[in-house]
Amino acid sequence: MGCGLGPDRLRAGGHAQHEGYSGRRTELLEWMVESLHNFLDGIIGHHLVHKTFWFFATIFIFILFSNWSADSRLRHGRMGSSNRACFEVQDPLFRGANADLNMTLAMALIFFLCWIVWAFQEVGPIGFLLHLFAPKGDTTGFLKVLMVVVFFAVAALRCSPFSSGRFR
Repeated sequence: MGCGLGPDRLRAGGHAQHEGYSGRRTELLEWMVESLHNFLDGIIGHHLVHKTFWFFATIFIFILFSNWSADSRLRHGRMGSSNRACFEVQDPLFRGANADLNMTLAMALIFFLCWIVWAFQEVGPIGFLLHLFAPKGDTTGFLKVLMVVVFFAVAALRCSPFSSGRFR
């Protein structure tokens, strides 16, 4: 049994089924989740949205609300100094979730692992390797062998330290 917000509980009309009171906050949250679901459906398709929506919605809502809580206009508690002209924040009580490399790196690594799992589930290990390394299009003969060599060279360069952008 779910919590009430999710694509599996949506009716044909697009509104979640409720047992009880539905306030403005609930409607706002439903609108946000449904809009995000429709937005992702238009980009990555219905099949992948059904599989990955939980991840993208969680990350989107987490980043949105953590950055809103870090906004100086939305904070209630501040530590700083005040004079007649303005209030200067010296030590903010909340910081944005992406203010440090820790959270950004953690979210990137989690997405990378999820992407690997989803890709393997969709096309399998052979399809995964063919998508990354195999030549695309209708090539035959010597040109196909040459393209395989080129694709493996590009793949090796992708994994090398020269691909990090330091030598631009």
